[in-house]
Amino acid sequence: MVVGVVILETGCAGKPSSLPSHKSEVAEERKTETLPQNPAPASSPSESNGDVLFTRWAASQLTANNAELVSITDKRAWPFASQPNTSIVLGLAKRDADAELAKYGTPFEYFPFVLLIQMTEESASPKLLGIALRTDLFMGDPRNRYADRHPKGIDVGPFQIKHDEYAFGITVVEGSLGNKSGILFDLMGLYRYQNGELREIYRDAVWVFSKYSEPDSRSCNVELEVSTQPSNESEFYLIRRKYKSSYVEDWRGTKPVDSCALTSVFRQDYTQSWIPQKEMYLDHDGLFLSENDLGTGRFPR
Repeated sequence: MVVGVVILETGCAGKPSSLPSHKSEVAEERKTETLPQNPAPASSPSESNGDVLFTRWAASQLTANNAELVSITDKRAWPFASQPNTSIVLGLAKRDADAELAKYGTPFEYFPFVLLIQMTEESASPKLLGIALRTDLFMGDPRNRYADRHPKGIDVGPFQIKHDEYAFGITVVEGSLGNKSGILFDLMGLYRYQNGELREIYRDAVWVFSKYSEPDSRSCNVELEVSTQPSNESEFYLIRRKYKSSYVEDWRGTKPVDSCALTSVFRQDYTQSWIPQKEMYLDHDGLFLSENDLGTGRFPR
């Protein structure tokens, strides 16, 4: 089988059921979050032999696509896959920065990657079904313990996009926090596997955080969720992002509220339809949510 490799570069033109609540002080979480301190995919004494072999195998798949493995963030089975024994792998990769970034002392570009794999009885190594390198989402340098941008996790849903087809979700943290302010997003992309190709077909926020935007130096959190429903006009389901809840938090804990700084912005539901010509879900302007849209008038729509 020929495996399709999807690499979406900056400026590409589509978009994302619900995530668990972030019931902790996010600013503090950034200080204690465990990010890899060594970009090399080295094994640790606690890793089993199988883990080491899998890490080496994953690294080889990235090397074949001009990228280097930094770390594996999450790995889990996909029960709604069209093929048996299918699993999803999410991680962080890097490649040499272009000349423009390099002159500012940034030697590498970091970005999330997604592997879709299948375990078979014929081989101890997985079979690669698809790979997606998300080079349009720039992650933080993992050597920086305060890095805000990073791959977060896998959500297997279910996310039904047709009567007989499902997608899966990948979440990354985007945004930036300063000492006194800042905004973070959990961005979830839905991925479709078809004809040997793995590609992101939908992207939207499922959580938004605004640091110290409330009285008494509290921070605003807005939780959103994604659901699908049949369409009267297409075999592809509609995907809706809808408001779920708001809460504020500080060092004392969290408190549910009717609204905070970001609630009014995200309270309105937003539904997207499948665009056959692009084979993805796009917004009303026919565009895909990009990193540059965050915090602008275009996002949220």
